Amino acid sequence: MNESTFSVTTFNILAPCYNRTNHYASPEAIAARDHPVANNNNNNKLVDVIECSRQYDILQILQTVDADIINLQEFFFNKDFKQLYESTLSDRYQAFYLQRTSGKLDGVATFVKKHLNIKHQHMLEFKDQGDRVALILHIDSPSSSSSPSGHELILANTHLTFPHTVFDETILRRTQIESIHNNIQLYLNEIQQVGSIPIVICGDMNTPTKNEECVVNRFFRQKGYISTFNYIHPEINHFVSHKSHKDQEVGADYIYLLDSNNNSNNNNSDNKKNIHIQPIESYLFPKEVPADKWIKGFESSDHRPLTTSFRVVQ
Repeated sequence: MNESTFSVTTFNILAPCYNRTNHYASPEAIAARDHPVANNNNNNKLVDVIECSRQYDILQILQTVDADIINLQEFFFNKDFKQLYESTLSDRYQAFYLQRTSGKLDGVATFVKKHLNIKHQHMLEFKDQGDRVALILHIDSPSSSSSPSGHELILANTHLTFPHTVFDETILRRTQIESIHNNIQLYLNEIQQVGSIPIVICGDMNTPTKNEECVVNRFFRQKGYISTFNYIHPEINHFVSHKSHKDQEVGADYIYLLDSNNNSNNNNSDNKKNIHIQPIESYLFPKEVPADKWIKGFESSDHRPLTTSFRVVQ
């Protein structure tokens, strides 16, 4: 049996326009960020108030984690900000971006190590009240002498709407995650690979405090996805990846996996011949800090990065 491994990180890096601890979050700036397209020159000036030390801390974390695939949420769509990340990561990673709609200043970014091939990318815009998006990539790792069990993967990076209202939770968020899942299934159907390629959906799911009752988590369970962190750590009833603007400590960040091997009732012999992936490690950075509490003094973001390593078995 040939094996290889790869890792996926998801990290909401707290865009400067939403960082309540810096002077950009003034009442005027908060009002302006809802209408940034009105003055593109202002948008170019936003880099002047980026907390540079915080961004360097984030980049240092990403380099320390050294994941094969990095998924960022609240990525700031400013020329200089993007250049900072590309200048640090471009030697080893190829970058893919998708900005939120209606002129929002943030979005998602996915960095993929250069030994991996991108067979297809789909920029999914929900075009709803939340102006949310999802970046979907079909990633291929060709086999080689050092990695004889090459693999394919469908990966989606997203940041769902925060459940401010009952409508947000029961309708908007459910529709967003359904759209991601359905678009992936449509693509797999087009290439005649339904059930043959593992799917990873990750990002900031903005899960409320009672995450077991969350409509998004219920949807994932109903469709057969597993939370890779909970799969590795069944003993942890409540993990904390985010300290919200309401000072709530919640598990908002997830790396979900859907693979035919997840379903014990799947006896399709053809599926069992395909390459499958299995989570072998999952942790919140830094590893030495317990996952069930927020890190006192952690100022890089209001989220902790979550990383899962997978074993590819052929």
